[in-house]
Amino acid sequence: GDAIGGVDGNLNDAATELEYHAGEAGRRCTEGFAAMNREASRMYNRREVVSAKLKQLVSTQRLAVQAQLARQKGLKRITGRRESLKQQCREDLEGYKRRLTQYKRARVAAARREGKEPMNIIDCATITWTQMGVCTKKCGGGTAKFVRRKISEATPDGAQCGVMELERPCNRFQCPTHCEVSAWSGWEPCNKPCGGGVQLRHRNVTTAPKGSRGTKCPVLSETQQCNVGACETNCVLAPWTDWGKCTRACGGGHQMRFRNVSTPAKDGGICPDAKDRTEWRECNARECPSGGAASDFTCGEKLDIVFLVDVSGSLAAEDLGKVRKLLADSLAWFSLSPSTVQMAVGASAGETKVLTELTGDEDEVKRAVDNIPGPGGTTHWGNAYTTARAMLAKGRPEAASVVVMITDGSPNRRFVPSKAAEALKEQGVRLGVIAHGELRYLKFRLQPFTSDPEDDNLISLTDLSALNGKGLMASFCSEPLGLPAPGSSTSLR
Repeated sequence: GDAIGGVDGNLNDAATELEYHAGEAGRRCTEGFAAMNREASRMYNRREVVSAKLKQLVSTQRLAVQAQLARQKGLKRITGRRESLKQQCREDLEGYKRRLTQYKRARVAAARREGKEPMNIIDCATITWTQMGVCTKKCGGGTAKFVRRKISEATPDGAQCGVMELERPCNRFQCPTHCEVSAWSGWEPCNKPCGGGVQLRHRNVTTAPKGSRGTKCPVLSETQQCNVGACETNCVLAPWTDWGKCTRACGGGHQMRFRNVSTPAKDGGICPDAKDRTEWRECNARECPSGGAASDFTCGEKLDIVFLVDVSGSLAAEDLGKVRKLLADSLAWFSLSPSTVQMAVGASAGETKVLTELTGDEDEVKRAVDNIPGPGGTTHWGNAYTTARAMLAKGRPEAASVVVMITDGSPNRRFVPSKAAEALKEQGVRLGVIAHGELRYLKFRLQPFTSDPEDDNLISLTDLSALNGKGLMASFCSEPLGLPAPGSSTSLR
């Protein structure tokens, strides 16, 4: 029956495990999609930054093109006016030359009529006008001084030199007004707290440019990327807890301290796993007493302990008797009472039967131990640990909680029981296993059902007779009575 139940249990357990892993795969996919969405958001923000800068460059380019077209139009207009003036000057110069020639001819004729020799008439000769210095103004209309020097004097009948110095207007074009801008404002708040955002700063035109030669205004706004750090937030750990209770009353145990997560990680942040947030050190290294009565060495801890006895079909009747004897023998050493140790007993074989709830009544527990049923049915630990959880829920909140499985075989269903055991561990319940018979060679199969450290919570025996009540109490009680005060402890990791 236990063998057939084992096959059926393994199949059911495999189906349950597949469902669990499918759910875990779905969760990982959801987290993966969330991470991809965060990355897409960061890329979108970077695109916004690039797009803003591109718009800024396009706007600057458009203004530059417009300014270039305006300059080209102005240059064309000025060039046309210049050519028109040059042509007018050429025409005026030709007119002056013709009039001068006509004048000289008339003067020669007049001299001859008066009986004078035309060759003796000499005009004043000068060099070309030369500008002296620079224009009095760079723009807006100034004056410049021009002079010429005589080369030869005129005869009385010749043309006199006339004015030798004069002032002419210069730089009559409008003075340009250069653009002036204010200082940059501070950066505006970033539009996103993390994952890459955009912020803006700007400046204003204080003086608008005027004239073709006025300096154009520079860029009036700038953008930059901000808060580029990922939105992921790592967890925050609380300080180390105080050292916990020792796992053994004597003979060398271990005690633990732990760092809880005060602020969980979010958005893909990292957090050390429980193993990296746990420290262990040795404790209660003194030897357990080899003799003495139970009244001399008992458990003084406030403890709620549940014993689960695997009574599936593989258990031999002889071993059932040894289990009963071991639990009955331990009662005096645990020294049950409402103020210290309370004990509960359950029998597991397919379904789990509660033989007694947690109680400090030694007689009641003794009757429950005597009534542990004979072997039969399949090994179903998932139900056993779920039942133990319900039994502890009726216990004392301030008491330490321990669940011990006594078994000669591993569970038919491994996945479901391990999840049930894990739920107990997460509640701070200490789990122990007493494995006897051939099972002692399969420690790896029992690891999910023992608390850390495994060596303190897994007792492997060829024969249950090798363990007595005093040893059972010493293995799961942290605060013994009747022993010297513990010595110094050695820390270890």
